[in-house]
Amino acid sequence: MNFELNEEQTLIRNMVREFVDSDIKPIAAIIDKQHRFPRESIAPMAELGLFGFNINEEFGGSDADAISYILATEEMVKVSAAHAMIMGSQCSLTGPIIQKYADAQTQQRLLPKVVTGESLGCFCLSEPSAGCDAAAQQTTAVRQGDSYIINGSKLWITAAPQGAFFIVFAMTEKSQGVKGITAFLVERDNPGISIGLPEEKMGMNGSDTCTVSFSDCVVPASCRLGAEGKGFAIAMETLDGGRLSCSAIALVLPKAHSTPP
Repeated sequence: MNFELNEEQTLIRNMVREFVDSDIKPIAAIIDKQHRFPRESIAPMAELGLFGFNINEEFGGSDADAISYILATEEMVKVSAAHAMIMGSQCSLTGPIIQKYADAQTQQRLLPKVVTGESLGCFCLSEPSAGCDAAAQQTTAVRQGDSYIINGSKLWITAAPQGAFFIVFAMTEKSQGVKGITAFLVERDNPGISIGLPEEKMGMNGSDTCTVSFSDCVVPASCRLGAEGKGFAIAMETLDGGRLSCSAIALVLPKAHSTPP
C-alpha cells in the first residue's frame, strides 16, 4: 500500500498550513481567552474552500477526497481546535445531509452559501436526557396537515448562535424508538427557536456550544429530510463522517498543545 500523499493532497496540506500560520495563529489564543467566535476567519476560510469538503462541485464544493479533508483538519488543529471544529461541523455534519436528503431547490439555495461561509449549519441530535442514547430523546415533531410542530431542546450544539439553519432530529412516533426518529431542516428565521448562552468549556472557546430550544416551531413537511422514521439512520451515517474530523482533532491536539518536560 502506498502511503505517499498525491499532488492534490500535498497542495491542500501546504495551502492550509500557510493560511493557518498567517491568519489563524495570530488570533488563536485571543479568541480562546475572550470566548469569541472568529467571525473574521469565516470568509478567508471559505475562499480557500475549507467549507467545501464533501460538497459537490456543482454547488461550489471541492470534491476533494477524505485524506485531503483530514490533512486540512490536522493543520488547523495544530493552531486552533476551535477553527477545526467550526470547519468540521459544516463539512461533516450539515452540508452533506442537505446535499443527500434535501430537495433540489433547497440544495441549490443553501449549499452554495455553506461553501462560501454565508450560511453556517448546526447538527442538533443530543439532548439533556439523551446524550448518547438517541432513542431516549424527548423532542417531538407532530404532523398537522402540511406541517410539523417541533417541541423540545437540544444541547452541545456547535455554532448555534451563528447558525443559519439547524438539522433537527425529533420523534414523530415515540413508540417506535429509534425507528420513530425523523430529520428536519429548520431555518433560523423560523419562529419558535431560542438559543441558550455558550457553555463554559475547558477549551475550544472560540467555537460556541449552546442549547437550542424549539417551542411550537412550525416547519413545512417539505423541510423533512428523508422519510419519516429514517432520522436515526441519517444521524448515524452522518456521524461516521464527523468522527473522521474528531479523530484528526484528537490525534493532533495533545501533540500540538502539550508542554515539553
